[in-house]
Amino acid sequence: MARTLKISDRETLDIISDGADALVVIASFLPHGTKPPAHLHPSQVEEFEVLDGVLTVESGKVTVHHAVGARFTIEAGVTHRMWNAADEICTVRWTTTPPLSSRSWFEGLATIQSRAQSGRGLNRAASFGRLTRDHRQTFRPVVAGSPLLGETIMIILATVARRRQSTGQEG
Repeated sequence: MARTLKISDRETLDIISDGADALVVIASFLPHGTKPPAHLHPSQVEEFEVLDGVLTVESGKVTVHHAVGARFTIEAGVTHRMWNAADEICTVRWTTTPPLSSRSWFEGLATIQSRAQSGRGLNRAASFGRLTRDHRQTFRPVVAGSPLLGETIMIILATVARRRQSTGQEG
């Protein structure tokens, strides 16, 4: 069942299993990644096991560097983000329960990344806004500590994407 998705220029996911109870992926983070957007999952729990390297996780005002063998959980509703700030590749086993639309979310990120790399993505931010609005039960951005502000920005971006699509432009 493994399918590799390139969801950013520094991160890939191999889907290991996608069942009714959980989505399990192996995530690979290239060295010296950048911080992704802070976000939360309203009703999903994420469990991680670091298989190789070191994963940096920011949750609230706390930043932790999880090394090989570390296991940790991000509870539903907790604002967080993670990336590889180290010098070597980081590989993580990542389980999301319940899966809801997580697979579709990751596939959407991969599509945005593919379009950006090929030069076909006219507006990456608008596409991300639309994807976020379409997957609201799975992913909510948090801007300046506020999920409401993050959601407002995504509504604006989603509106831009829909207008671009209705005028025949790729969004």
